[in-house]
Amino acid sequence: MKQTRFYSAMRQILFLSLITLGYIQAQSTYSYTVYKTMDNITVDGNLSEWTNTPSSESFTVHNTSQVGINTSHVKLMWDDNNLYVAFLVLDTDIKSCTNVQDDPLWERGDMSEFILDFDDNGTHYLEIGIDTRGINYDYNLLCTSVACGGWNDELTWDITGMETASVITGTENNGAGDTGYNIELKIPFAGLATLAQGNLTTPTDGTTWKGNFMTLNYNTSTTGTTPTEYLSWSTYPVFGFHQPAYFGSIEFSATSTAVDAMLENINSILEAKGMNQFLVRSTGNTQVMVYDVLGNTYMNASFASSTDIALDYLPKGLYIIQAMNGKTKNTLKFLKP
Repeated sequence: MKQTRFYSAMRQILFLSLITLGYIQAQSTYSYTVYKTMDNITVDGNLSEWTNTPSSESFTVHNTSQVGINTSHVKLMWDDNNLYVAFLVLDTDIKSCTNVQDDPLWERGDMSEFILDFDDNGTHYLEIGIDTRGINYDYNLLCTSVACGGWNDELTWDITGMETASVITGTENNGAGDTGYNIELKIPFAGLATLAQGNLTTPTDGTTWKGNFMTLNYNTSTTGTTPTEYLSWSTYPVFGFHQPAYFGSIEFSATSTAVDAMLENINSILEAKGMNQFLVRSTGNTQVMVYDVLGNTYMNASFASSTDIALDYLPKGLYIIQAMNGKTKNTLKFLKP
């Protein structure tokens, strides 16, 4: 059952921060590309399906950009029906406090949360928080602007079909032997579509939302007095998570795998597989050249799909293999014994 949400001291400070900010033009330079997955994702918190999914930048103290005592990062994927979110949190002192759904978790213990603003309106958006045990809350923030008097949020709304799970590495609430926790979520787009005034655009290739990802790190150690850390992906100029001008961009790509994404963006079109064996990863026209250190060319070929190349036929010597796909150029040196 939803509880009545009261204005904690933290939330009042967040609202005052919005007034101080004055709703200036968006200045966040943070962006994250969400790649499409063809896998069946099991929401269990172990993140075994996320190995090849790109990570966000590590979170920092949200209003100073300084490195925190602990940190975290987030990963996202999507398919035709769901958004998937995974938090990987490094935390040497895990505090867990509740098993009650929709509790004000931000007042109780360690947790991660995120904001999604589907239409970049800045006044109507979604906030989801998940603690170390996988307990969550979901709030429809109808308006957080000065014009409507601060907080106007829908407390009774729930995301139908949302799944959450967590895995803790350590022992919660004793301040010893902890290393962190993972959080995993599956969020149906059909559930998000019921968000009043949310104006959801179900993602297709090129869709962009705005939002941010955050972690609250409480300290439970009896030997220290470390204050609570408020960490975030996209940072702010003053205290408070609810500053829409500084939400980052969440950009959806129909690229189906992290490997395909790397073909376009990173440096993975060429891979050494073994003695004189190479894999050329290609989703289009990839030009491959093999030449020796004197400039003599032994291969100049084009491949339209991923191809294994064997170079056993080359005479002994030092060679260079180069692959270019128009956006990326990779070069490897190898010795033919």
